[in-house]
Amino acid sequence: MTGREDTEPLCGHAPAPATPWASTEQAVADLLDFEAAHPRQDSHKEVEIRAELQMDPARYYMLLGRAIDTDAAAEYAPILTRQLRERRRRNLESRAPLLRRD
Repeated sequence: MTGREDTEPLCGHAPAPATPWASTEQAVADLLDFEAAHPRQDSHKEVEIRAELQMDPARYYMLLGRAIDTDAAAEYAPILTRQLRERRRRNLESRAPLLRRD
């Protein structure tokens, strides 16, 4: 193995760049702190995500979704974590009828 196999792009796509937003306790805390400081979902928040976190909003929400499923999130910010989990649950439930085919 030459080492190159680990970095070969899949399906012709470049590998994802390394990111400091791994699921470490500090990364979870940073995501939750940002969410607490910017609770509204609007275009201004998207600008802030790009400026402060230097990532695409879709990536931010994906990482936040993963973060709130961790014990670290529940320990760091239990109320915010519970609120975000509940919001996700409500959003999923509201989409469920759209996904059903009778």
